[in-house]
Amino acid sequence: VTVANSNEQSTNSTSYQTMLSANITPAASSSKVLIMLNTGNMFSDGPSARISVFRGSTDLGGANGVMSVNDSVSKLISYHVVDSPNTGSQVTYTTKLKTTDGSYTMYFNAGTSPSRGGNRQPAPNYGSMTLIEIGA
Repeated sequence: VTVANSNEQSTNSTSYQTMLSANITPAASSSKVLIMLNTGNMFSDGPSARISVFRGSTDLGGANGVMSVNDSVSKLISYHVVDSPNTGSQVTYTTKLKTTDGSYTMYFNAGTSPSRGGNRQPAPNYGSMTLIEIGA
């Protein structure tokens, strides 16, 4: 079991930026990995932002990511997926975030936008990504 935690972060990039990262080394190439992503509140100051989970450069959420956040809406995300990395070597999983318009900011693990008078969330509402190997 591997767990990565993250405090409040933000991005206004239209390219995916890493918010969480964790490694796991499967015991066998036939093993699967259960990825459990739980975020604190996510808040967008603008039109839209996307969050997704990656194995290396492979986007496990597909073209639209795991979830999109639109127009100043605060959301919590709980996403679980079983992946087949097909290797016995170390695998890196990352949670990444991007905006669809670089003139706005997306906040990861923030109660509301700090620029709108919001406050940071108290722990344990910060985000986490847990990786669990499912035996061969």
